Amino acid sequence: MTEYDKLRAAVTVQTVEDILALPLVKENYNDYYDMDKNGYWDGRLFYGFRLPEQGPARLTVGEESTNENGEEDMLFFHYDIDVDEQGNKTVGLYCQEGNGHEKAVKPLCPGDMNTLKKALRYFERLNAKVRYDNKQYVQERERQNAESEAFEKIKEQYMQALMQQEDLVDRTCTLLGHTFRIITVKQADNLLNAIVHPTRDTPLYDILNGAWLHLMDEKPAYYLLSEENVQLQRLDMAQLMEEADRLHFTIAGCIFAANLMVDTFIEAYDTDYSPPMVVFGDLTGRYIALWGATFFVGGDMSCECLYGFYNHGQLVVAGTMKSGVIIADDFEMYFGKIGSNVLISNNDIYGIDKFQNESGSIIEQWTLYPSTYRAKDVLHDVMVDYDASPDGLWPDRSMLVRRFEEGGAVIDWEKLEQTYESFAKELPAAFDEIFHGWEQEGESLYKIKTDDSGSCFFFQSHEQECKQAGFIDGTRYYILRVCWYITEQSWEMLYDVYNEQWELQYQFQTAPEDQYTSTLAVKKRFREALQALRRQRRPAGKLLDVLSMGEGHPDVQEVVRASDLYIPSGSIVAADPLTNMERPAFVRRSPVGTFPVYLYIERHYGRICCAEIRFSEDEIATWEMAVLPGQKFEELKVGEIFGYPVDTGLGSFMDEESARQLIKHQQELGEHYYDDYLSELLEGDEAISSDYCTAVPFPAQPHNAAVFRAGWGDGFYASYFALNEKGQVVRLITDFNCLDEHC
Repeated sequence: MTEYDKLRAAVTVQTVEDILALPLVKENYNDYYDMDKNGYWDGRLFYGFRLPEQGPARLTVGEESTNENGEEDMLFFHYDIDVDEQGNKTVGLYCQEGNGHEKAVKPLCPGDMNTLKKALRYFERLNAKVRYDNKQYVQERERQNAESEAFEKIKEQYMQALMQQEDLVDRTCTLLGHTFRIITVKQADNLLNAIVHPTRDTPLYDILNGAWLHLMDEKPAYYLLSEENVQLQRLDMAQLMEEADRLHFTIAGCIFAANLMVDTFIEAYDTDYSPPMVVFGDLTGRYIALWGATFFVGGDMSCECLYGFYNHGQLVVAGTMKSGVIIADDFEMYFGKIGSNVLISNNDIYGIDKFQNESGSIIEQWTLYPSTYRAKDVLHDVMVDYDASPDGLWPDRSMLVRRFEEGGAVIDWEKLEQTYESFAKELPAAFDEIFHGWEQEGESLYKIKTDDSGSCFFFQSHEQECKQAGFIDGTRYYILRVCWYITEQSWEMLYDVYNEQWELQYQFQTAPEDQYTSTLAVKKRFREALQALRRQRRPAGKLLDVLSMGEGHPDVQEVVRASDLYIPSGSIVAADPLTNMERPAFVRRSPVGTFPVYLYIERHYGRICCAEIRFSEDEIATWEMAVLPGQKFEELKVGEIFGYPVDTGLGSFMDEESARQLIKHQQELGEHYYDDYLSELLEGDEAISSDYCTAVPFPAQPHNAAVFRAGWGDGFYASYFALNEKGQVVRLITDFNCLDEHC
């Protein structure tokens, strides 16, 4: 029996169908086009599954491998069930070299013994491993189901016991210096079941269902109720829980029927679970930190700093929220009216706004309030978490809460006041920087993607009508933008709110000098857009056209493949090869391997206008200027670049390891390195071209350098990395600035 016959005998239609029908596969790996649900890893092998409802039934084994460029890749074997027009099923055996839908899937060759042996070995391993894992999965599922059923019975009994509790009438306790009534969960449910979530029209509290969290507590769970105004020095839920524990009961929640006034701070108990707190009147405190529960205030709420953390909780304030700063870190907040414009959040703050509809009637609408500041703009630096967010977006939770407890200052009022103080004056220069060098004819749009939802920073020019820049949020459907109207010579700050079909619902229009929440949100996002653009510092538009069209561009004479560059470390040096070889490598790493270097020759004078290392043919999604360690984009002014100086008319690309070899070679040959070595490569009898060469300092080693004439000669030239949609480097170029001579 041949290897092909052995494989055919092992991989049958029935075997493939049986594996795809296993509960492990059908319940966990049932979406071939979702990377989280299309299979799982077994060491270096990947087992993939495509159920019949998603296309031809398929089992896949993928093996980690390394491609010809030294990059990590995959080798796949596909075991398909092919169905002909008459409905007859046969097994199709295929091989795919490389990951991605664009990679060709080829039938296995009956004469390729080694590949057939590997395909058979991998299928047998998949068959055995998946069946074993399925057995373990089914046993574990049955165990969990039995435990779940037993728990549900206990839970039901517990809930029935709660419903049958007799009301507590005169039982009290003194905690934190205040006397509370102790009431049952059932009594608390009667008090709270009428509170409705403001945006979902559902009960805000499900007290009875939530009470099962205390099912395993050894002590009974009760609510604390205060029916009069309460004045506390502080309200620390952890301390409250400890004092209640000494009285042999667990606090399930706190209800204040009137006003609650706290002199210093209010702090919730635990990020995963904290007793909910309801204040039917007004709530005031200096500092308030909430997490782990739903908190409700029926009146107004005021404090110096409000901090909500983690998605196991939310805050609803029916009245007005007044605070020096509101921080919502993955913690939703809903306010009847917001009396603060200092907001630090990620789309977690909502308030009610009034609008006039088409008929002239005033309607109320819940509106998302975007973030207006970063933590570094508002808080003292010691409370900013620069490790988790280098841009200073978020506070350091432990430091902030410690400051709450100590009663120290949180807000740096001087820094806050200065954040946008000069914003209006900065706009003209910022727009000059953004649109510097843009084509003046037609409409142009440039986007910088921030995530996979469609969110992006954008920059757009509408001929002679207007220019605008800002941010599009693809998950919450809004746009924040600064607009410059050219004819009117006026600025406008716009917050556009859309529905899920991207139909405009309402718009907030303000001026740069205003201090409205929407104005500040636009200012924040505009500055972030400017920083994102500075980080990219993409090549000029004409050069981008040249790179895209190549020899099809009217200003390009030819594109030459000059050399194949050896890149063993991925750290690339671009420098004048005679005067600047000590220059460090770029910060961004490149793929490792051997890659072609292309030179773009401009038509008018035959000069090299651009040098390029091409790592792949992937489509370019974004560009960024190449930088050295310590270089910061925010330090650049309009028209400035980071680059390398050329003093001998030559530029080069080489790996960092090759640079060390070239330096050693120069040291051995002495100060006349060009005359003694490079001139022979560029001007000697065997020179390929007088414009470029490949320097191999030690022929017994693979290290080399691509050397080429730098455009018009001496100057200062920028380099740029091109990235694909996944953020991977696909090209590195140096712009020798020759094209503008003929624009």
